Amino acid sequence: MAGSFPRSIRVLGIAVCWLGLTAPTLWADPIAVTSGHFDFGRGGNLASFSFLGADGFVLDATGVPTARAFPSSCGSTGCRPGDTFNPSLVAGNGSGVTSGVPLPAAFTLGTALSATVNGTTFAPRVLPPTFIFPGPLGLAGSLRFDAPPIVLSDTATFFGSPFLFSGHVTGFGIDDVDARHPLFDVDLVGRGTAFVDFEDEGAMHMVFGATSAPTPEPATLLLLGTALVSVAARSRRKGQNP
Repeated sequence: MAGSFPRSIRVLGIAVCWLGLTAPTLWADPIAVTSGHFDFGRGGNLASFSFLGADGFVLDATGVPTARAFPSSCGSTGCRPGDTFNPSLVAGNGSGVTSGVPLPAAFTLGTALSATVNGTTFAPRVLPPTFIFPGPLGLAGSLRFDAPPIVLSDTATFFGSPFLFSGHVTGFGIDDVDARHPLFDVDLVGRGTAFVDFEDEGAMHMVFGATSAPTPEPATLLLLGTALVSVAARSRRKGQNP
């Protein structure tokens, strides 16, 4: 058809458009937290966590506001048979709890002690007993741990339950008190086991274990783009050699 583009150009154009439409979706895939822990309890509503993942992902924080999950009947002396215990937790936005510590209100997930996200280190890790509060970063967002409720059939002081984790975290410099200039913004997923110790003032430890599906890497997109360009080139050669 006169005035129409050669087949090779049309194929290449479709390939470029496909990459343009799908790349943002691929890059938006959440980071899988493959190990680490979230510690909460001991008579208060503030938690701390250490999240680790692929490609060197690290996020350590403290002063994290967290809503209590278990009923008042489960205290330092344990629960009664027949009590229902819900090990699910919500931290940050949606928890209905404020930090109660000297942090700007915008930092709904406390203060980060260290952070390495997408290959960039915003705050290097320091070894215990070094501890400075607040950390160099403020965090905003929410974390959610979903676990099935458990009906206790016997007096219990310590048990475990599986959980699924999802979260959204935005990091800011600690001096950015109005949280106007984000340094990173990530979605997180993971899974593991919630361990509850009623004898330790109802302390909870969410320990990450199983991994989630891997996030596509830049090499994946490069290989895909190369393959599509090769298809376009072969199509062009066939058109020139009937």
